[in-house]
Amino acid sequence: MGNTLLAALPRQEYKQLVPALEPVTLSLGDIIYASGGHLGYLYFPVTAIVSLVYTMEDGATVEMGLVGKDGVVGIALFMGGETTPNRGIVQIAGSAGSGSAPVPGARKNRMGVSITRQLSVLTSIVRH
Repeated sequence: MGNTLLAALPRQEYKQLVPALEPVTLSLGDIIYASGGHLGYLYFPVTAIVSLVYTMEDGATVEMGLVGKDGVVGIALFMGGETTPNRGIVQIAGSAGSGSAPVPGARKNRMGVSITRQLSVLTSIVRH
C-alpha cells in the first residue's frame, strides 16, 4: 500500500487489514475531521500529508503534528474515542488508505482485526 506503519505490521495483521482499506484521494484543505466531530474513519496516508491542528480556548490554533506515510490519522479510534479535540487538515494532497472506525466496545473493528492486537502492534511500532 505504501504506508510504512502498515508495512511494519506483522504479516498476518497486514494481510487482514490492508484489503479492508479503500484507496482515497485527499485534496489540499480537506478537513478529515473537525474538533469535537465524530471520527468515522482511519486514514493511512501514502502520498498525502495531514496536519493535526488544535484550537485553544481563545480561538488561536496551533499545529500539533503532521502525519504522512509513516502514520495514521484517527489514532483516537484505537483508544475507543469517537471524537477528538483537534482537526485533521490535508496540507499536501495525495493518496491514503481509509477504513471504517472500530465499533465502541467491540472486540474487533469493522475490518475484523482485534482492537487489543491493534493497540499492541501500534504501541510496539511507535516505541521503536
